[in-house]
Amino acid sequence: MPPTVRAALLDEIQDVGDSLGYNPKWCNDEITWFLTLLDNPNHLFDRSMAQDVRLFMGQNLHVRAVLWDWVLVCKLQRLQSIHPAKKEDLFDCAEITKILYFNRGGRLIGRDILQAFDDTDRAPPIFRSTAEIVGNYSRDQWGVFPFDLEGLPED
Repeated sequence: MPPTVRAALLDEIQDVGDSLGYNPKWCNDEITWFLTLLDNPNHLFDRSMAQDVRLFMGQNLHVRAVLWDWVLVCKLQRLQSIHPAKKEDLFDCAEITKILYFNRGGRLIGRDILQAFDDTDRAPPIFRSTAEIVGNYSRDQWGVFPFDLEGLPED
């Protein structure tokens, strides 16, 4: 992407974030590392488009959420890899978990989601202890422990 186009895009993204009250680093490319772990990133794109969550629709910029399942797995992997864990990551995990839990009609989130993107052995799986931390935090925040821990690996 030409530098002038990239700069204009970043300015537009910042304006959107400001208008919505988002964190200044709300849209970044830190997540791109996780894409390298997928066998088929196009499948993720297609599922994300089908999810059809529109974060912002402007005249020249449309921002859609990537598949919530995948975002949760990436955030959980980040949470369990940083010691001590960042409070922001724990909060993000709980909020994404809340979205998934209620979008699924109150069904618990289990291996079907938490291990759905284990395409390579380059990243550790989501450990039971990580799901317990986020589950307990979620219960404290909004009253539900949203995970089914059965079959999740111990760390």
